[in-house]
Amino acid sequence: MLANLKTFDADCVEPDQIEVARQAAAILARPHARQGVRIETAQPDADGQRQSVILPASAVGMLTDILSFLAAGRSVTVVPDNHVLTTNQAAEMLQVSRPYLIRLLDQKAIPHTMVGTHRRLRLQDVLAYRTNQMDGRNAAAEALLQQAQELDMGY
Repeated sequence: MLANLKTFDADCVEPDQIEVARQAAAILARPHARQGVRIETAQPDADGQRQSVILPASAVGMLTDILSFLAAGRSVTVVPDNHVLTTNQAAEMLQVSRPYLIRLLDQKAIPHTMVGTHRRLRLQDVLAYRTNQMDGRNAAAEALLQQAQELDMGY
């Protein structure tokens, strides 16, 4: 199940490559690069030719993010959107206990399917739930902050 994941481990990036990643991310983040960029191999092939290809804008954005994270010393994992998670993986991603996640599934807070006796969750459903939870927390914090300011509590 984890065979379709690709991890770029920041610990494996050589120090000189961190600067290369930072510079590449800066170039790719420029407005004109959002239309797509042409990349070329650093070394010629057996025929003495350098190969090049034009990356689509969506790939440029993703590559920019990957390079930025690596330059900042953060690892990156690329996962297809149809990836399926176990309850343990989903609980870890949501930073909750597995029993709590099971209660959420029983309450139908997150869609899931049964494979025999095992629950499986789509990555995009787990990410959507996490985004909704974070949005709710941010809205509650904003409301508390506004109320504290109205009451002149020094915030």
